[in-house]
Amino acid sequence: DVETEREAMTAIAFMCRAWQKMKIADGRNSPELYQEASEMFLKAKEHSTKNKTSLLASGDSALCRALEFGTRFESSGDKESFSKAKQFL
Repeated sequence: DVETEREAMTAIAFMCRAWQKMKIADGRNSPELYQEASEMFLKAKEHSTKNKTSLLASGDSALCRALEFGTRFESSGDKESFSKAKQFL
């Protein structure tokens, strides 16, 4: 089915862009880029046609959110950010 293949390719494209964004966030230590990567992983999950891909995207999204709040905690010492980072892990 062409539509199923299109959805699968869309999910893969979002995953690749999210991993790229995550790698850039690692280099820049940027919570905003981690948040963007998390959102892209959620878009990949929406387009996933397979359960394994959906679970991978969901887990990667949560990891990026943990990294986002961990980075915020590291720069500010805000205890709420630390709590949220633990929550997403």
